[in-house]
Amino acid sequence: MPIADNESVLQRAWSLFQQNRLQEAEQMFSRVCDLDSANASAWFMLGATRHRQDKIDGALAAFDNAARLDPANVQALSARAAMLSLLDRQNEALETYRRAFALSPRNPELLTNIGIVLEKLADLPGALQHYERALALQPGFPAALMNRGALLNLLKRYREALENNDRFARLYPELDDAHFNRAETLLALEKYQEALAACERAIALNPRHGKAHFDRGLALSMLERFPEAQAAFDVAKSIDPRQAAAFLKFPEQEKGEDLWPFLPQRVFLHRCYEEIRECNWTRLRDYVRQMETIVRSTTESGNPIWDKALAFQSLALPVSPDTRFTLVKSISDRIAQVMRPKAFGGAAPARTREGRIRIGYVSPDYRAHPTAFLSRRLFGLHDRARFEVYGYSLHPGDGSAVRRDIEDGCDHFVELSELNDLQAAERIRSDGIQILVDLAGYTTFCRTEILALRPAPIQVNYLGFPGTMGAGFIDYRFTDRIATPPEDEKYWTEKLVYLPHTFMITNNRQAIAEEPLERGRLGLPEKGFVFCCFNNSYKIEPVVFGIWMSLLGRLPGSVLWLFKADDAVEENLRGEAARRGVSPERLVFAPFMEHERHLARYRLADLFLDTLWCGAHTTACDALWAGLPVLTCPGLSFASRGAASMMCAAGLPEMVTRNLQEYEDRANHLATHPEELARIRGRLAHGRLSSRLFDTERRVREFEAAYRIMWERHCDGLPPEPFAVPAAS
Repeated sequence: MPIADNESVLQRAWSLFQQNRLQEAEQMFSRVCDLDSANASAWFMLGATRHRQDKIDGALAAFDNAARLDPANVQALSARAAMLSLLDRQNEALETYRRAFALSPRNPELLTNIGIVLEKLADLPGALQHYERALALQPGFPAALMNRGALLNLLKRYREALENNDRFARLYPELDDAHFNRAETLLALEKYQEALAACERAIALNPRHGKAHFDRGLALSMLERFPEAQAAFDVAKSIDPRQAAAFLKFPEQEKGEDLWPFLPQRVFLHRCYEEIRECNWTRLRDYVRQMETIVRSTTESGNPIWDKALAFQSLALPVSPDTRFTLVKSISDRIAQVMRPKAFGGAAPARTREGRIRIGYVSPDYRAHPTAFLSRRLFGLHDRARFEVYGYSLHPGDGSAVRRDIEDGCDHFVELSELNDLQAAERIRSDGIQILVDLAGYTTFCRTEILALRPAPIQVNYLGFPGTMGAGFIDYRFTDRIATPPEDEKYWTEKLVYLPHTFMITNNRQAIAEEPLERGRLGLPEKGFVFCCFNNSYKIEPVVFGIWMSLLGRLPGSVLWLFKADDAVEENLRGEAARRGVSPERLVFAPFMEHERHLARYRLADLFLDTLWCGAHTTACDALWAGLPVLTCPGLSFASRGAASMMCAAGLPEMVTRNLQEYEDRANHLATHPEELARIRGRLAHGRLSSRLFDTERRVREFEAAYRIMWERHCDGLPPEPFAVPAAS
């Protein structure tokens, strides 16, 4: 075909492209490329036509030819890079964008696109730098402003993000995404009324902006305007049902379950909890009030809330025992209802006293995790003449030494994480497990649904979740008389099995790093008194924090050593200290450290101060094993009484106080009477291995005695009942 004819066909194809008659345009562009394979413009337009039809591979092939034929064509190189990025070939995309930028070094669009690819490659500082370079070239470049603001949100640099997004909205008041980006930042800053106004401006400009409708629902939820919030979520769903997964990460989301309708009250509780986890207590009273109200009202309406994460969150809050019990009952009842139709047949293990009892331990935490550190020796210490031990893993291993020790300690170790609930239950059932012990409860990666299928005739709740599961399909719970007084039995659906000294399993061979650690290198004063609490941030609450600040005020030169969860926790607690008249610098934050070195640094502290509503469990064990005394004030729940149980088992009952005034006075007394504190530390050090707390072998014998009682009752046709385990000799 003559060149003139090619040009005519190109013009007709271009007209079809503009009319969005893409298949016809593609055919005509392809015809030109076949007849004139050196026509770079035709190849480029063929690529553009295929791209608009989401034919990404074909578009890339066309742009490849255009860029090869015209290596200096910035537009062709940029289009090629865009296709490579869509195909997740990010390194190739980056190299191509950089070739284009070398040809056009003052192009803010190329700088922005390089930044987008760097974000996809997880180079966030590099991405931010490129957005800022684009804005230096063209201060109002919209794509750079939009992406810079979103990245600053991701980096939690909210003040800078708000400044960026305010400017974006001022420069482009008719751009819906400018107002949406601003709303995102305002939500993060908990400025919910302003966020609502920004969402409504975005929606006014684009009524089909699904994300803006969803953010409007979030803002209304946090303003406790729940009916309006529900309506906003429903609109968001009608536009794009997938928006839920992008914005909120509720536990069942991992299983692909339908999250709709979103319950705005549930959104409120989750977002409030995140604030509380960061030690922002502004909405703490609202959270507790709403949890009480929501649990009561949804239960009365016959549509109870059944969120596993809320069950765990409630443990660290002063909600009533009745509310907590109602919540876990709702969760377990829902699980039982969902799993009942999936129940499988098959014979249960025979009720026989002959042979070894097959014990199955199921957990997602067979990895470098507190549960694994505590239970590390449990599996291997069982008497193999009487027990056969199965470990069932619900989460892939991490290759750690603790994982290997647990695997080696079991007679059989089975990875269930790739199986669905029914398949996992069938595997446990086919193994003939007689007693199945759930070490997770309602914690991350738990699979309570497996237990609801009743794969074992006896099922036990232990260790991971410090409370009742409220489940009729769980028979027993290990505890002790201090952690669970008999009058609390009414708040447990499980039958309580009272161990003689403490419910806690420990590892009496846990290594502690030998390398010398110095206070100064860890930010601690060389001579000042060091109060310590390495509990998770969600356990810290304003009452006990106020006592800690009072202690710092009473003891000049002292510091409080806390675990550093993230920057937000540190910022909020330093702010709380300042509001209580304490210099923020007297709070020292300890970053994550490998476990053996983490234990070693406890030796640099003088006294561990327990939290109130949800106290130390693993952290108390760690501190005591390292030789650091723990001062505790038990509350009204199992979660708050763990350290009291452990202190008594460690032979230090005087470290258990009766009320908060005694807690503060005792802490101050020990801090100002070093000789008395030294005697306590000496008793702890000399009696550590002989104490009931760290007698791992004895604890395993007590578990075994309990398992035999459970199984014998079952063989006799008797239902589960509470009982006390005799002390092992």
